[in-house]
Amino acid sequence: MLIADTDDRSRQGSLWAERRQSTGSIPPANTVFFALYPDPYMARRLERVAWHLRHAHRLNGKPLADRRLHVSLFNIGDYARLTNHAAAAIGKALATVAMPPFVVAFDRAMSFKGGYKRPLVLVGDDGVARLKLFQRELVSALDKTGIGRHKHRPYNPHITLLYDEHRIPDQPVEAISWIVREVVLVCSLQGQGRHIMLARWPLRG
Repeated sequence: MLIADTDDRSRQGSLWAERRQSTGSIPPANTVFFALYPDPYMARRLERVAWHLRHAHRLNGKPLADRRLHVSLFNIGDYARLTNHAAAAIGKALATVAMPPFVVAFDRAMSFKGGYKRPLVLVGDDGVARLKLFQRELVSALDKTGIGRHKHRPYNPHITLLYDEHRIPDQPVEAISWIVREVVLVCSLQGQGRHIMLARWPLRG
């Protein structure tokens, strides 16, 4: 496990921004969350599916770049910087999660409800059963450390492909599947559309 090094602040960007005491301004918060990423081949397939759906339904939204395609597991919170205390608690929680590598599969496309920009996503049925189990184990471990102690929403695993003002009907697509071998702690930099991977943990039985 490698939690973001405070001595590598140039690479970590605004994650490690200091508060400006003289002006009282506060650096923007960045979202820290757990995620799963497809392998590069499957990421490119997902991007092609996104472009196909965009053209088939005459959408306007631009598909997300393949490097940003992921499955969110759990949102830790919004931080100007991740404290050493939080990093230690997260590492302690992950050390208690035991789950061997498993296959995840997404085989339906649909639009989520929302505002003007609705997410076009891929979801699954039986193909995400092990994923839901793993997510419950992860959240339970985080709860015990105090990191995850807040109201949890029902978990609906999905991959966001693009955002658009139009909705598409729920429809089957050729299944996209891969073997999940690790979980990643990610920082999404506010307003930059960029993810920084803070730590990785291999799955183990």
